[in-house]
Amino acid sequence: MSDAGTCATGGNSNGDERTVLTVEPIPPKGTYWFSVKILYWGLGLRIGISTSEINLNQMIGNNFYSWALSDCGKIRHGKVWNDYHVELKKGDLITVIINRSWGIVSYEINGNENGVAFTDNKLKKLELYPAVSLNWDTKVCLVKH
Repeated sequence: MSDAGTCATGGNSNGDERTVLTVEPIPPKGTYWFSVKILYWGLGLRIGISTSEINLNQMIGNNFYSWALSDCGKIRHGKVWNDYHVELKKGDLITVIINRSWGIVSYEINGNENGVAFTDNKLKKLELYPAVSLNWDTKVCLVKH
């Protein structure tokens, strides 16, 4: 994903996973946000942030250098799932908010704040990128604001 208006489509029914990152990193200070619109999905969607060290053939949240909200309504970091109590569906607008000063990530779904998802000192220091992981029959687009 290079900028707003760019779309990404997931793999096929063979379980192919792919992750895409923006070209530009998130600014190192202050609060930053980006939004993703779900156009359709069949199986497997995660929206969040990652370092550039991610394996692009795996879903974000599977290591200690990526943080993600999954289509199942849970958050994932370092191979650990936690409840976040949201339901995602086709047409949703997901906004990811990163406060670099505090090391916090939170999400809004269709403009509704869902509270802090992650608190991690690594979020203050690492070079991070907006990231989306897609699996079978899934399409999302970055949205201009």
